Amino acid sequence: MQIVTHNEDLAWAAGFFDGEGCTSGGTNVRCPVIIIGQVHREVLEKFLMVLGVGTIYGPYEDHRWEVPKIRYQYHATGFEETQ
Repeated sequence: MQIVTHNEDLAWAAGFFDGEGCTSGGTNVRCPVIIIGQVHREVLEKFLMVLGVGTIYGPYEDHRWEVPKIRYQYHATGFEETQ
């Protein structure tokens, strides 16, 4: 699938990932992983649309807060997707 995006969309995605995302890929992980947790699924859907790779999981109930929140997670795994 080829995704056509504008430079503004790519800049938004880079800033969003910089503020909200994390990576993993140490010695205990077999492949690199990108993860973004979010309470707003729509934002993750936009990120997925801009990049064209990855998967959104959830909803999950997050009990770390006084009032539990519903959360979603974007995951991209493997060298090709995380590159």
